[in-house]
Amino acid sequence: MQATGYSQEEYVLCGHSLGGYLSAHYSMRFSHNLSRLVLLSPVGVPRAPEDFSAESVAQKSDSAAGAFLFRRLGQFWEWHISPFTPMRKSGYVGANKLLTGYVNRRLLSLKDPLEKEAFKNILLQTCMRDISSESSISMILGFGAFAKIPLVDLLAHVPVPICF
Repeated sequence: MQATGYSQEEYVLCGHSLGGYLSAHYSMRFSHNLSRLVLLSPVGVPRAPEDFSAESVAQKSDSAAGAFLFRRLGQFWEWHISPFTPMRKSGYVGANKLLTGYVNRRLLSLKDPLEKEAFKNILLQTCMRDISSESSISMILGFGAFAKIPLVDLLAHVPVPICF
């Protein structure tokens, strides 16, 4: 905050998704003049279920192909290969095709074709950009998107009121 020239004023820190997780950590270290922390759908709040891993998910799979897929996804996650990597590697045409299929299969509640196309284009633009925060996701989150250090264990140490 000193670099901004607002080091003497109270401020509210707000973070969404991965930014919420990082904001919570920031607020524990740099709470001077922080009046409130606002977390909007932060990642990493709950603890992972006991014995949760790619292997445990694979063992519950109904098929050998499903088990293989979950084991492979677990390996990729440990190697810091994000879900965006295959999209980026497949190029614009490949990513567009993959995301069109994803949106059509997973977002059945979107009935308007223009809304589906707009959502797919947001995902496409995100996937095709250079690597950014996604490179740190697998360092902060374990397989299944559970934080390696869950916020539920840290929020009691945040010295200001927290809003969700």
